[in-house]
Amino acid sequence: MKIKSILADVFLFVLFYAAVISAGVTVYTYFNFGIVSIDKFLSVFNEVFYLDWAVKKIKIYSAILLVVAFLGVYFLRPKHIIILSILLFLLQIFEFDMISYYRYKNTTTTFYEENYVAPKIEKKVKNNLIIVYLESFEDQYITKEISPFLAKLKEENISFDGFKQVSETFSTIHAQFASLCGISLSQNNTLTGDGYINFLPNIKCIPDLLKENGYSTAYLKAADLKFSRANYFVEQHNFDVAKGFFELENKAKIIRKDYKGNEFGGLKDRVLFEVAKDEILKLKEPFFVALTTLDTHGAPDVYYDPDCEKKFNDIRDAIHCTGQSVEHFVNWLEKQPFWKNTTLLIMGDHQMSSKLFSKSQIFNVFINPVVSTNKKTREFTTYDFSASVLDAIGYNVAEFGIGRSLFRDNKTLFEKEGSNFHLLVAAKSELYEKFRKFNHVKVASYKNYELGQSLDNTKLFNYSDFGEKNTWCNGITYLSMTLNKIPKKDLYLKMNYIKGAQPFKIFANDTLIFENVTAKEEKLKQEQETFIIPESAFNGQNKLTIKIDSSINDVNKVFTLCVKEFILDEKK
Repeated sequence: MKIKSILADVFLFVLFYAAVISAGVTVYTYFNFGIVSIDKFLSVFNEVFYLDWAVKKIKIYSAILLVVAFLGVYFLRPKHIIILSILLFLLQIFEFDMISYYRYKNTTTTFYEENYVAPKIEKKVKNNLIIVYLESFEDQYITKEISPFLAKLKEENISFDGFKQVSETFSTIHAQFASLCGISLSQNNTLTGDGYINFLPNIKCIPDLLKENGYSTAYLKAADLKFSRANYFVEQHNFDVAKGFFELENKAKIIRKDYKGNEFGGLKDRVLFEVAKDEILKLKEPFFVALTTLDTHGAPDVYYDPDCEKKFNDIRDAIHCTGQSVEHFVNWLEKQPFWKNTTLLIMGDHQMSSKLFSKSQIFNVFINPVVSTNKKTREFTTYDFSASVLDAIGYNVAEFGIGRSLFRDNKTLFEKEGSNFHLLVAAKSELYEKFRKFNHVKVASYKNYELGQSLDNTKLFNYSDFGEKNTWCNGITYLSMTLNKIPKKDLYLKMNYIKGAQPFKIFANDTLIFENVTAKEEKLKQEQETFIIPESAFNGQNKLTIKIDSSINDVNKVFTLCVKEFILDEKK
């Protein structure tokens, strides 16, 4: 009887603890993101329990929830515990509409087949295009008191109201992809960490279309280009020039000694706009430039440039400061000879919070569009900017992907589908799966490597097209190199690396050379191993791409590996 009693108590404790944890994540998600889809709940749950930076917080939160669960089991009767646990689980089910979520996630729909419109534009040169993505810029802050210049721009030009923030548009890279490609960056495309490698190279986005029409294309970013894997986006969609913090740093130093700031140590907004002027002047017309700011990231903990006047002592100061930078940039543009043939879109990339269907709006204003409209209040999403932008520069585009031009009277898909739109976007689709398939990630360049050369972690990172810089060790995922000769025999790859609990595979030119699917170590462990790369992997070429793949079941999922030493040589 005692054993049964103990087992019953353990069962009640585990049940109640699980219910309390999930309820805790629900409350956290609600207050930080509003009523959101289960996707956001799962990402928060994953963040809370798996990311390294959260370990300390996890211990504190887990201890608190553990005490709550223990006290509940101690003071409450068994039937009350069971009832309360059921109620807590039901909270998740109804709060996140899990029934609808799993119905859409596990059902193949024809949403994309019925609504996706492959973009086509006439083979003519139209206006230059500049899009400025202002980090987390919401319309509620664009007042004559906080940002008089932006408020004036909105009043004198075309700005749309009725924005709805929906699934797959909560982050900068998601919003940029949605607005430039007219389709979501979703469908289990996630990586560990904060980014993606598959940006649907099989579809055409705005830079692809404009490039085909002879446009110069440029992507300028205040943060590191590799943050959120934007480097893959620009490589897969025809940006001639792609520069982030590290590519723009030398020029930024000349402009201001204190050029670096904000949460990520990226370029300050006012420095970015100054650097952008030089980059724009280098481009041949016609051109398309996408510009991404950073100072207002992470609200309410945004960056306050010390050179800006403080009037409010809160987030409004950061909005005011970035608004001034935009003012100087626009004033400069208006003095350039290309301005009369240039359309400018200034928009917030996403809302400050990730609330689904929030009442707050992203700031948006079209300046110098070649089309106009009197209907400026619509129910629309980030996807609709794709068609609207091409329409604005003169390409007569009513539909682009799942986006619909706001300069037309035709309904947007949100106006047609209502709140179900965010579920349909993430639902399974055979057409979307076709878009996702690609052989390998494009590599921008292959650096020279001499067989037998020993590379430490710092030198090896220079061969990396995808990785993460850390203070203790740079993480490696993709390596690309040109060997000093075409291999005529198998090669030895010697690696000294840090091994953790996560299983992974190593591919050399798509040939599997190592597989460890049962890793169980809980602590990081340094390993030194030798792998064989068969001659057949090179196919008579001297190019080598090495990929670290931790997905096991998902070819698009990767993680970074800390490689302390790397030597590649011929097999003796």
